Amino acid sequence: MSAIPKEVIKELIGEQKFSNTTEVMNAIKEMFRDVRCIAAP
Repeated sequence: MSAIPKEVIKELIGEQKFSNTTEVMNAIKEMFRDVRCIAAP
């Protein structure tokens, strides 16, 4: 799995009107909700 470019995260944060860091973190979690990472044994 590759890293998300910083620009994508900055754009998401810049477009929204967050009032605290908890809202920022919840938005990022929601963005990645469908992404699953399963470590190989």
